[in-house]
Formats: sequence, C-alpha cells, structure tokens
Amino acid sequence: KLSLSMDEARLSVSYNGQKQQMPEAEILDISESLKNKYTISYNYTEPETKARVTDTKAPSFKDAGVYSVSVNVVSANKLVELKGDNVTEDVYKNYEFEVTPREVKITSDSYTREYDGTELVSHNAAVGTEEDRTIISADGIHLDIQYSGSQKVVGSSDNVFYINKPN
Repeated sequence: KLSLSMDEARLSVSYNGQKQQMPEAEILDISESLKNKYTISYNYTEPETKARVTDTKAPSFKDAGVYSVSVNVVSANKLVELKGDNVTEDVYKNYEFEVTPREVKITSDSYTREYDGTELVSHNAAVGTEEDRTIISADGIHLDIQYSGSQKVVGSSDNVFYINKPN
C-alpha cells in the first residue's frame, strides 16, 4: 500500500525576504515498477492572485503567514486522485506551511549635552542589523519613521517613534 511522507520539521521557516519552498513530499512503500505511474500533486491558493493551483512541485511562499496545502498521490498520466486497493488514507494529507514573521529591531540614538535652556531633540534611528537592512531593502520596503517628543528640562526621557510600512 502506498503512503505519503514529508519532513514536517521543515514546515516552519523564518521570513528572509525570499520565496521559500515547502519541503517535497515523497511516496513511500512504492515498488520500482510503480514509481513512474504515480506522482505527487500539491493543491493550494496562490497568495497574490488568490487562484487555486494544482502543481507537481512543492509551492514556495514569501510573506509571513500560514499556508494550507493539500498533498495527494495522483496518476502520473492524469492529475486525478487515486482510489482503489493500492492506497491508504495517508495518500491524502493536508499540511500547513508557515513563514514566521521576522522581528526587526529599531534603535534610536541617545543624545546628551549640558543643559542650556533649549529643547533637546534627537530624531535619528537605525534599522536593525546589516542582515535586517539587506532583507528590508531587497523586499522593496521603505520604512517611514516618524518621531515625536523632546526634552525641555534637566533629566531624561524615552525616545518615541512610529514606523509605517507603506503599501
């Protein structure tokens, strides 16, 4: 009897700015004589176009999210589901492939000086690590950082800033 397997440890990956492929499934318990008669079909919704896709290659996804993929063993000549004595329930499986969000740290400058009666303002910030900046740049994301606040008396205060990701 045929069965279906996938490396489930690889069903969750961290966002890296690139399309990442779901692990390939494999048909187990298949004789050499049947290997050319069957293939694997991946059925999923394409995130950008919302179209239903049926393909013989494992799908790739870029944006953070959870993607449902139905994986089936099908006849190699026709993309039709198998039925009969040579299949088990394991030949039809639904998997979730997750691209987890990536945390990016934004660090604002610290600024000190001797008090002179004037307002102290520091509107500078750095976006994460070099890797973070590379991913953000490659992804075409421009972060719009807006600041508020100032220090008007002797003492200290936290910097406050807002980040907008334009569409």
